[in-house]
Amino acid sequence: MSSYDLRLKDLDQVLESEVIDLSKLREFCFNGIPDVKGYRSLCWRLLLNYLPCDRNKWDEQLDHHRKLYQQWLDEILVTPGSIDNEECDHPLSEDPNSKWNTFFKDNQALTQIDKDVRRLHPELSFFQQATDYPLPIVVYSCGTKRLNRRVEHAEADCFFVFTNLMSEIRDFFIKTLDETDTGIVNMMRKVTDRLKENDPVVHSYLVKNEIYPQYYSFRWLTLLLSQEFSLPEVLRIWDSLFSDSQRFSFLIDICCAMIVLIRDQILAGDFSTIVKLLQNYPNVETRVILNKAAELSIKNRDEESSGI
Repeated sequence: MSSYDLRLKDLDQVLESEVIDLSKLREFCFNGIPDVKGYRSLCWRLLLNYLPCDRNKWDEQLDHHRKLYQQWLDEILVTPGSIDNEECDHPLSEDPNSKWNTFFKDNQALTQIDKDVRRLHPELSFFQQATDYPLPIVVYSCGTKRLNRRVEHAEADCFFVFTNLMSEIRDFFIKTLDETDTGIVNMMRKVTDRLKENDPVVHSYLVKNEIYPQYYSFRWLTLLLSQEFSLPEVLRIWDSLFSDSQRFSFLIDICCAMIVLIRDQILAGDFSTIVKLLQNYPNVETRVILNKAAELSIKNRDEESSGI
């Protein structure tokens, strides 16, 4: 049996336990989830707390959330022109309670969302085409019999997985929380502090050239690096991020590793060259970046435990 087959067997043992050991699952997924048989889809649902660790509760959990989602759709989605007296409600109505008014506002929001989705990876047709389910690819992926998963449930499952993910990084997007420990300003500061600890020369050079973290790390952090790498590479990076028991502290290590690994190019550049380099990250293997980030993470933990 190959090492890959042995790895799949180890993952099966973790996932087939009556009560899944989340610490073992995190440890396994941190090193990458096999992209076969719907493993990643299932693991992400567990890592992002959409599914409980008790397998016996899965059907009940899924059924509850899927019915709840349909209930929300029935309550929220507006069908203009469906009221009994249509003369009181028409497309030009300025009444804030008008269904037509709500319908147009909803479509404005959807148009903006569509633009943002298309900008994420413009080179991929998946993000450019209109579909009945414009969904995250992983959560939609099929191929496992462990879950009662059909196409009509994909939207509901994606909604709740995405909601759980956003609830953990929502402080990034709340301006009043910018300076708090989990706010975006403080997160960017953590990246520069980590860089200063591990490569003071590069840190000083960036400061000297007035390369501020908001020029590059703001996007890295708020989008979880989804715009810096190809889609397969992003999925692999997210395996490690979602496995982080401290919830995205490893993201700081990845951002620091990205800078350290191109230090020679940074030190040889001027302001415009460096900004362009950081905003259009060069082709460095994901494996190399994650290995370097893990090295930095271990070093940081060792220093903290020793009181340095």
